[in-house]
Amino acid sequence: FSVYPNPVAASLNVNNTTGIRSVSIVNVVGQEVLRVNNIHHNSATINTSDLEQGIYFINITDANGVVSSRKVIRK
Repeated sequence: FSVYPNPVAASLNVNNTTGIRSVSIVNVVGQEVLRVNNIHHNSATINTSDLEQGIYFINITDANGVVSSRKVIRK
């Protein structure tokens, strides 16, 4: 999957060819700070403007239930 822009200021775009079931954003201490469920599309735009500046991990669950992660920087 792809995530852009990175670093992100306000809106994070997520694309996945096998579809997206859910998106979870986790801070560096392992706390989930944002979750979006029931997307059911190949792309989504996630509003990150409420997140503090720092490093996060975005976890994507695709339509097949496979979870993938990427590091994202919130500026």
